[in-house]
Amino acid sequence: MPRQLRQLPPDVTTLAREVADLRRQVRELRASRRLEHSSISQGALTITDPDGTVRAILGHQDDGSVALVSVGGPPPGAPSPPVVTPSLGGLSVVWDGTLADGSTLPADFDHVAVHVSTSSGFTPSAATFAGTITRAGEGGRLPVVPLPYQTTYVRLVGVNTGGIDGPASAQTAGVPAQVDGPDLTAGSVTAVAIAAGAVTADKLEAILALVTRLVAGDPTGARVELNGDGLRVYNNTGALTVSFDGASGNAAFTGTITGSDISGGTITGTLVQTGTGAQRVVLNPGTSGGQPPSLDIYTGATGEATPGRVIAAFGGDGAEVILASPQIEDGPQAYAGVAGTDHPMGYMLADGVHLQVGGYNHLIDPQAVLAGLQVTINNTEALRLDAAGLSVAGRPVPVPQPPITPTYAAWTTPQNTTYQTLRLIPDGVRVCLDGSASTTTAFTGSQTAFTVPPELCPKKDHYLGLVRATSADPRVIGCRIQASGTVTVYASTTVATTDTWDFTDISWTLI
Repeated sequence: MPRQLRQLPPDVTTLAREVADLRRQVRELRASRRLEHSSISQGALTITDPDGTVRAILGHQDDGSVALVSVGGPPPGAPSPPVVTPSLGGLSVVWDGTLADGSTLPADFDHVAVHVSTSSGFTPSAATFAGTITRAGEGGRLPVVPLPYQTTYVRLVGVNTGGIDGPASAQTAGVPAQVDGPDLTAGSVTAVAIAAGAVTADKLEAILALVTRLVAGDPTGARVELNGDGLRVYNNTGALTVSFDGASGNAAFTGTITGSDISGGTITGTLVQTGTGAQRVVLNPGTSGGQPPSLDIYTGATGEATPGRVIAAFGGDGAEVILASPQIEDGPQAYAGVAGTDHPMGYMLADGVHLQVGGYNHLIDPQAVLAGLQVTINNTEALRLDAAGLSVAGRPVPVPQPPITPTYAAWTTPQNTTYQTLRLIPDGVRVCLDGSASTTTAFTGSQTAFTVPPELCPKKDHYLGLVRATSADPRVIGCRIQASGTVTVYASTTVATTDTWDFTDISWTLI
């Protein structure tokens, strides 16, 4: 066909092309008319504006629904101002369904958002949003509660189906209504009208005054009652058992106090005691005559004149604990007090044998203050343990103590690591050096090797021999242990850093 057209005259060729264009346009027009009677199966028709922007989708939507959805429409205009009327504790907001400029609502208009604030001229935001009105007229109303009892401003914002907000309306002011006048009368609110849990602490006065009484329980039987006189507890017969008097502050109990840890407890007068028999425990508040507060323990033993006692302050200088009455001379005894009193902590182990822990021992002659442990036999000290150490019959007894590392000066740990590192071993009576050390700087003459702690210093200076441990030649140099704690080494020939010197068995007394 193209070859035949090229063989025709030019006028005929132009005519043929125009006929072909007309045939194509006819086919398109026939197709458009048939769309009026067609259906969309499992799809959607997209409608665009002349610029190609999607404005609506007809048919199946992304969420599975079938609808006509407007897309990308312009923001709606400002709504007309709301009509605001007071309600109990809030406001009633009504919108008439029109726009402020009188124009028709756009087809994609969805609802108005209601915004409230106590600030005049406020800008609507998420913080001021109170709800929505979806249609105008009757039913186009939104109650907004609760609100403060002050002037509140309301503005409306139109929103289209695409979720686009328009400009806000002019504001309308209103004041929520309070309960007043005949709305409530005396006796008009009954218990049935109050929801359970509705009355909470923040709904009550900080001080709640009761003109009659507050009762928990049976008003005529077993109950706890708070009234103008104080707090009262009654048993099931209506008899008063416990009372706290509001005027005097006194408390009264008519009965016994019982429980899992107390059997038959009784509160009598100003004492608290477990009973009235020979064996009892009494909490004594003391007397104005000088008796301090105490916990008294009555054993019921024959000849017991006074109880075992725990006293808060004995004579103003300590505490006293007596496990058995001091009047029972042949029984166990214990005393407690501070140093300087005649009631130290002591215990009679057997006839003539007395264990003393601190305090003032009045059983030995001469009497002395003890800050430690003491055992006396027939009033003669047999053993003592105090800050000075352990002694038997007045003579100190060695007690091994943990080794102590000296404070090095010019010397340090031994060069020959097979030897014991230098250490001090005290026993309370003597101090022994054990191990070896080496100089850090070669010298001839004298050099301070290390120092001894003050509590381990000798009473006087000592000069001893020190043996070299790194050569077959048993060379000996001098070693001076001073009362100040300084340990000095003396040598007439050079002492090298490669030498190791053994201090083992060098010792001195502490007494």
